Amino acid sequence: MLCAARNHCRWHAAVPTNVNPPTATNHADGKALPVIRALDYHVVFNMASEKVTATKGQFATAPPRGFSIRFFLPDGTPDAMKIVEKSNWIGRAIVCPRGAFLDLKQRPEFRKTGVYVLIGQTSPDDPPTVYIGEGDPVGDRLTQHQKTKDFWTAAVFFTSKDDNLNTAHVQYLEAKLIARALETKRCKLDNGNAPSLPSLSEADIADMEEFLAQMLLIYPDRKSP
Repeated sequence: MLCAARNHCRWHAAVPTNVNPPTATNHADGKALPVIRALDYHVVFNMASEKVTATKGQFATAPPRGFSIRFFLPDGTPDAMKIVEKSNWIGRAIVCPRGAFLDLKQRPEFRKTGVYVLIGQTSPDDPPTVYIGEGDPVGDRLTQHQKTKDFWTAAVFFTSKDDNLNTAHVQYLEAKLIARALETKRCKLDNGNAPSLPSLSEADIADMEEFLAQMLLIYPDRKSP
């Protein structure tokens, strides 16, 4: 159910944690595509082969749980920057069109450690072009790309509300996202190489896997300006 006020929007969903996002129809060829949107096209990280099963000695998969996603529109217009948060999660997503970059630079999230995705599309018939990166702070890297990369029209980046993400954490998230994009082959990846996973403790790996899972829950269906 979707209920909207002037500058806020909260989406309530009951989504299983063990399934991929829903599919939508590509009107060009009638094929079903996973719904992971960043502009008016799909940027896909989820793998169709992913399934969660319980074997002997393991707990069964938890039943679907409801959660809420909250949108905040800082300037009060739906076609500009969006701040996206999920209930009971320490992360925060910023969705920003390139035209609002000057406004983005004023946000406190711009000065935090984070992982980001740049998205653009040369033509409606081509897959989206994507660049995945990380920054500490994320704003320094985005400022560099604003000057040197012409293809992107929107950016989506993730930070932590409690400032617990460090450089190794976001390098782990970056490597995981790039690996997923390469495996799904549903976008043109602008990255020149696939980075290796950084060395993290077992506890940090578990934390980042959970952070990534929460990222991918709110990244689907995010339609940027």
